[in-house]
Amino acid sequence: MSKVWERLAILATLLATPLVIVALALGYRWWVEHVEEGPRFIPRRFSMPTQDPVEQILRTWHAPAPEFVLAFSGQMYGYLQPCGCARPQVGGLERRYELIQRLRQAGWPVLGFDLGDLGRLRQEIKQGIPALPEQSRLKYEIAWKMLHQLQWQVVGVGPEELLFPLEEVMALALNNKPPVLVSTNLDWPEMLEAGAYLQYFMFELSSNPSEQPSAAVGVSEKSASLKTKDGPRLTARRSWRIVCLSVIQESELAKLRADLPHQAELWKRFRPADAALASAWHSLSRSHPDCVILLHHGTSEEARALASRFDWLHVILSRDPTDVASSLAETLPPPSRPALPQTVSFENRLLVRVGHKGKALGLVAVRPDHAPPFPSPGKATQYRLDYRMVELTERFELPSDKTNPVRELMKEYVYQVYERNFLKEWVSHRQVSHPLQSEQPGATFAGVQACSECHRQACQVWSNSKHSQAYAALIKYGQPQTAIQREGRTVIIGRQYDPECLICHTTGFEYKTGFRNAQETPQLLGNGCENCHGPAGLHVQFPKEPKYWQPLKRTAAAITNTCRACHDPENDPHFDFAKYWPQIAHKKDPTP
Repeated sequence: MSKVWERLAILATLLATPLVIVALALGYRWWVEHVEEGPRFIPRRFSMPTQDPVEQILRTWHAPAPEFVLAFSGQMYGYLQPCGCARPQVGGLERRYELIQRLRQAGWPVLGFDLGDLGRLRQEIKQGIPALPEQSRLKYEIAWKMLHQLQWQVVGVGPEELLFPLEEVMALALNNKPPVLVSTNLDWPEMLEAGAYLQYFMFELSSNPSEQPSAAVGVSEKSASLKTKDGPRLTARRSWRIVCLSVIQESELAKLRADLPHQAELWKRFRPADAALASAWHSLSRSHPDCVILLHHGTSEEARALASRFDWLHVILSRDPTDVASSLAETLPPPSRPALPQTVSFENRLLVRVGHKGKALGLVAVRPDHAPPFPSPGKATQYRLDYRMVELTERFELPSDKTNPVRELMKEYVYQVYERNFLKEWVSHRQVSHPLQSEQPGATFAGVQACSECHRQACQVWSNSKHSQAYAALIKYGQPQTAIQREGRTVIIGRQYDPECLICHTTGFEYKTGFRNAQETPQLLGNGCENCHGPAGLHVQFPKEPKYWQPLKRTAAAITNTCRACHDPENDPHFDFAKYWPQIAHKKDPTP
């Protein structure tokens, strides 16, 4: 008898389970539609993770301490700072400055080298939507000035520098040193003689505080002082002669030639990377450099091949095919024989990749393999290279009431975007026809207020979502902000004048009749209905015409890519469509 009851209990459980699932789903749907969502604004917080990366580095590299630290960056592509629309995000030169300053304040000389690709002339600010070339040029200029504040030594010539075009980058580099522009396999005698770029950069890090760091002449030039803005000059315990070279491999040049065949004369100026390095070493070897760095635009296999051929390369910074930097450096085979009789030698060599968009910084500590006392004069001191990848998290972000030179330059960028009126430039020359406008000439963007007259339930869901507050949040929390005086009043300038921000915080910005500015098109403030459904002006005029309302219908499957155009990995790194879709889903309104 007991077995019968057990079977009945199991059967009842199996029958009840689907009913419980349905009840939970209906309850969740009711909660989404009737319960008020939390705060509509997400403030820009100053958060402090529990673990401090700098303290970890200082402890790890304490005994023995580094003679100096090499800092590596590259492939920034114009990402001067994180967007800030969602948390957490990583990257930004403002945070990089704070990291570097803390290391220098600990008494460690930090020397910065950038692979190149500081900006992108043909950047997409949204899927398929290119940025204004003038704004991309401004970003590149500001990025260079930021690296000057960071006291970076070298920027390599990368594919993006060639696309700007290169002459523009050279003019900027010539007038804003340091850093200096380096390309070892570029053969352009006129520009070389003018000092627009160098084929290699060599300088000395002196152990004598009274001596200025010096540099080789000819294809190099005088190095910038290593004095910090807030403290004494940083020096190693011994003198070091450090060299940096930079090459673009044929694999990268082939892509550029195919993309820009009209630049044929420029492509002819590049020598094979291995031949250029051999030629440069013939000159450099006479100066007996202690540490040699190569900035390498090519594949990891090509980088390893160069390391095998040229034993005198100690650290290679190569292009990273992935968006996220690896926490480990690749160990290169040790040299088969000493390249030169030197007073220092390295027990290892490294291949470093630091990822895209300035999200991380690669640090290489040059440390003795034992604590003092050091070997007797004339005997080589053994050193090792220790690598640490540091993500630029919110730990390094300044509070809103603090500033540093890089943040001030970011304010200058925000001001220039406003002053040059890139918003008007975009609206005048970049707005294109929406696909629906191509099918239905006369279709215009009407705004949420026009939709709400009939679609009240849908608009109520929208008004309770963060989409309705997108523009207001941009004004309130967009950083940085700067104040100017205009016509006797104070004007607070933030990101509300930046086309690269407005495209996701307003309605129809990239299309004709879409958002123009807050004064002319106030009905299109915020991320409204028509960003998903398309311009509904004709439907508003003729609400009962199926040919006007049927093309506006959307399903979750059809809208996924539209959402991800703004909620991309840079602006919303933890976006989950399945999680957030119920927050904006609305019941089907009655057919007009």
